[in-house]
Amino acid sequence: MKKNGFTLIEIIAVIGILAMLLLIIVPSINNILSRSREKLNNEQKAEIISAARAWSAEHLELTEKDNKLVPSPNSVSIGTLQNLGYLEDGKVKDLEKNTDLNSDTYICITYDKNQYVYDIGGEECQKADLP
Repeated sequence: MKKNGFTLIEIIAVIGILAMLLLIIVPSINNILSRSREKLNNEQKAEIISAARAWSAEHLELTEKDNKLVPSPNSVSIGTLQNLGYLEDGKVKDLEKNTDLNSDTYICITYDKNQYVYDIGGEECQKADLP
């Protein structure tokens, strides 16, 4: 008698092999995607801080307050950086929270141990942006 197909055992074996391959492949793909998203987010933050540093070089002054040196103004918004050409126009995404950073998001600038420290979206800074 001539055989015209696969037996049930053969089909189950193939499905089992495919399932094992998927169990190996899917987590590694998720890890790759997660690492690339994190790397992109870090690169974007570095670009924003670089733009804030460039802006600071032209607009920032150190003033003394309570016997400490503080930068004045102590923050700049993403919108200002975009309007003045330090940062490209367009949406800026926070890939950690999967949200858009709007143009009112501030980069706080502090002065600590003889260097400026930049914090994106810091809660403690005042909104002392240029007009």
